[in-house]
Amino acid sequence: MNKNGNPFKKTAIDSAGLFTKIINLKAVPETILVNSGGKVILRHQGNLSSKNIEEIKKWSFLVKGCT
Repeated sequence: MNKNGNPFKKTAIDSAGLFTKIINLKAVPETILVNSGGKVILRHQGNLSSKNIEEIKKWSFLVKGCT
């Protein structure tokens, strides 16, 4: 994110690991795009690259408030 910036409106840290267990996280890092209704729109496992960020931006229109 230092190199490419933060394309997200909100980010979260799960230091207690609770969310990790709920969603059955298998890879670190994992990026999850969630709409305003709580529905997971996209899950990306692994590091973000410029290509990944562009793909995430294509889906962000489904999330209210994202550009």
